[in-house]
Amino acid sequence: MAKKVHIILQGKGGVGKSFIAIMLAMYYQHNGIAYHGFDTDPVNSTFAGFKGLDVEYFNVSNTNNEIEPALFDGLFEKVIENCQDKDAIIDVGSNGFMNLCSYLIATDLFTILTEAGFEVYVHSSIVGGQNLLDTLNGFDSICTSFPKDVEFVVWQNPFWGPVEVDGRKLDDFKSYKRHQNRVAAMIEIPVFGSSLNTKDLTDMLTSRLTFTEIQTGQYPQFKIFALQRLKNVQKTFFEKIDASQLINNSNATAE
Repeated sequence: MAKKVHIILQGKGGVGKSFIAIMLAMYYQHNGIAYHGFDTDPVNSTFAGFKGLDVEYFNVSNTNNEIEPALFDGLFEKVIENCQDKDAIIDVGSNGFMNLCSYLIATDLFTILTEAGFEVYVHSSIVGGQNLLDTLNGFDSICTSFPKDVEFVVWQNPFWGPVEVDGRKLDDFKSYKRHQNRVAAMIEIPVFGSSLNTKDLTDMLTSRLTFTEIQTGQYPQFKIFALQRLKNVQKTFFEKIDASQLINNSNATAE
């Protein structure tokens, strides 16, 4: 079965790109599925900060701290060489968005990865609130720029509010509709009913801890009720990823 390369891309900063990468990696870890994460963000390498996940910081900046497109060669060479028996998750910072997009197109990277035996998915976060249109336009831009056979995974992120405007939901917008046939999966990030659930999840992520680490009981700041709430949060979130049928876990050994 072809291995998967997940590339998390969105031009807008602070819309949950690293959160998506972290949750995907936690899902892989929980289900015992082999993966390798790459964090390319030179400013906020949040993904690589999770020591309990298999994440490597890969520098794509030159000595002047500017994104250097040629350095992406080394990143994707490493993916092809080292991920033949595992999936790859690549978190791209918003500062590297334009350079990577240009690189992907100029290098015909999607064809190279496909011919190397990988399935490629571009993940894009669309958030609610005042940044909805910005993130929707970002999704529209990469869909328009990338080859027609590239598949996308859309994450609806309601952290800043419902993903809708005046009652119009995502699939009511023309900029989404024209690319809808290229959306391999839609994952709605859950809205957790209790503010305590959100606080516990925020505390866990701020501490750079995973669901797996928390449930060992080795972290006294997370007591019995917080542990149970986090277990419920994990179950709810992972059920959303299960429903997307994006990741084949039929042969996985859940932890």
